[in-house]
Parts: sequence; C-alpha cells; structure tokens
Amino acid sequence: MTRILQGAPGAGKSSILHELRERAVQAARKPSGNGVPVPRILVLNSGSILGPEDILGPLSGIVLPGRDIGREARERVRVAASRLFGLEVDGAAGSKPDPEMQKWSVFRQWVGTWSQGAGLPAPVVIAIDEAQRLKMDDLHPLSKLLQVVHDGETELPLALVLAGLGNTAARAQGMGLTRGLTIHPIASLSREEGKDEVTELVRGFCKHFGLDPSGQESRLRELAMPCEGWPRHLHLMLQGFGRSALAASGNLDRLDWERVNQEAAESRLSYYLRQTSPEMSRSKHLVASVMRRVSGPDDPGRGIDVVDLLGAIEQSIEDSPGHRLPEGMRAEDFLQHLTHQGALHESVDKSFRCPIPSFRTYLIEAGGLDPDTYPTMPAEDGESSLSM
Repeated sequence: MTRILQGAPGAGKSSILHELRERAVQAARKPSGNGVPVPRILVLNSGSILGPEDILGPLSGIVLPGRDIGREARERVRVAASRLFGLEVDGAAGSKPDPEMQKWSVFRQWVGTWSQGAGLPAPVVIAIDEAQRLKMDDLHPLSKLLQVVHDGETELPLALVLAGLGNTAARAQGMGLTRGLTIHPIASLSREEGKDEVTELVRGFCKHFGLDPSGQESRLRELAMPCEGWPRHLHLMLQGFGRSALAASGNLDRLDWERVNQEAAESRLSYYLRQTSPEMSRSKHLVASVMRRVSGPDDPGRGIDVVDLLGAIEQSIEDSPGHRLPEGMRAEDFLQHLTHQGALHESVDKSFRCPIPSFRTYLIEAGGLDPDTYPTMPAEDGESSLSM
C-alpha cells in the first residue's frame, strides 16, 4: 500500500516529510523498551531519482550508515537490483528475482559488506517528494521497483509515501501503483469554531518561544486572518512576528502591530509574485477568466471538472481576442501549468478549485476582472444563459 500526500505548492508537504524524518531520528535515540525497532524515514526528491539504483543506494545507507558511495558501492547496487528485484540497471541483465535475496536478513547481509557494527534492521518508509515529476510508464525499471514495494511482494519491511501536487495519484497509477492508494489531501488549516487549527498554531508558537499572548489575542487573530489558514502564509507570518517579538525582548505590548501586519501582507504578495510565472503574466486576462470560474477550498458547490474547465478555457479564447494561451501551450498544458503554480488544485473528487482564495483574488484582479462576480456560463441549446 502507498500513501500519497497531495496538495498545492506551499501546503506543507515537504515540511511534513522532514518532520516525520526528524521525529523518527529522535525516537531512534531513545530506547523503546519493547524491542520493536523504530521505523526509519528515507526522504528523497524525485529530481535525484533516475533509476532503481537511486533508491537502493540510499536505502542501503539508511539501514547501515557509513557506506562508501563509490564504484564498488554502485556495483553492489547494480547486482542487487538484478538479484533482489529482477531489475536491469546500468546494463546488467535482468533476471528472475532470487527468493533468498528477497529476504530481509539476506539483504541486510549484502548491505553489511559496506559497513560494520549494525544493529537489527528497522522498517523503512521510502518517501519521495515532488512525486508528480515521476512520469515513467509501468514498464520502467524504477516503476517496477516501486511496484514491488507498493504491492508488498517481498519480505522487506518497506512502505512507500509519495508527496506531490494534485496529479500525483494519477502519476502513481501510470507507474502501475493501481491498488491500495490512500490519498491524504493537504490544504488550509481549519478556521472553524470548535476546531480552529490556526489559533492553536499561533498559541503553540507563543508557548514554544515563551511569549505571553494575554491581552493580544484579538491582534493575533487579526494578524492570522488574511493568511486564510494557508500553511505557507502562516509560516511567513509567524517568521515576521517572531522577529518583531525578539526585537521587543518578548514583550508583545511593545510590538508595532501595524508594521507586523504590513510585513505579513508584503510576504503574501511576494509569494503571489513568485507563483505567477511569465507565462501566466503574458496570459493574465485568460488566467483571470479561468480563475473566476473556480471556487476556493471552502466552497464545495463550485468545483469544476476537467472537461468543463478545458471548455471554459477554449470558450474564453473564442469570445475574447485578448484571451490567449501562452505560446506553445495547448489548453491541457495551460491547465497543468496553473496546477503546478498553485493557482489550481485537483481535489480527490477530481474537481478543480483554487487552494488559496486570496491568490485567486490576486490573479483575477491582475487580469482586470471583478473577483466578486461569477461569469455567465454558455447556454445549452434551447436554454437561456444563467449567471451562477
């Protein structure tokens, strides 16, 4: 079984992976007392993974640290890839997996030739960040390796976690990971009464750094509100708040709250500017038209599926000469580009929404449209057009 952390840029997927790894490292330093080994977390970035050896090598290192990464180490990875998983790596002829090599104890012995003094092996979670960039088909050697881990076809105590954008599940399925995918959407923190995660976060921040928020609760709520629960905005806001609190020696009564709010607003604007690609800027009128048709994460009634969204893009281009696709892009490419930039996010129900309401507002206004109106949908034959 594979778990997928799926969310837009800035949702905190990478932070979650690194936090899990850090917790595992800290837990491993404390004897559990029950004899159960603490799982290890191997975090890899898809940009550094070209083939099975780019997973098997680091995997060997996390089981038995201290190995020498060199020609001999790579040769061992190459041979083991063939014997352990029946894979062809660096020209080595693939073979039927050796049942003996599939046993964890034998694999540990193979890894043990690289270093000495290892204790008992522990379960390992292989976590791949930016997994939406894995575009191999199901016959690629890397896909075959991930299939073995995903399907649990060996006795190796391995688990797979993929973190990426809204199309990560589709990428995984394209690589042959077709059964048992568990998707965990990563989105804005809840701001609902009774489950106000944003308030809990701010309180936890103050407690961690020894700050007394008494008497400043309303100002802290005012500071956090424009972040809309978006993790990246909250991260930047708390950074600025922390700097100001440090300059005031921790006395929140002495803070220049107007300046703190202004810095938070500037950090959000900088984030939007970074996420707005040159292609989006050149097609800002089309972007604005598209963004008016989608809702934010808190409006379940206005998600739009891919067919309707592509139709809206093409209709907008046809109706308005100034609405054009970036050079070299089709409507499908443009939709994918907006997803990669965080303007759109594909939900688990396969509908598209904007994960950050204020980013939606920014893009609509940048294209000269009113973010508070919803466009008239094209009428079907025999029907009148209705504004939604």
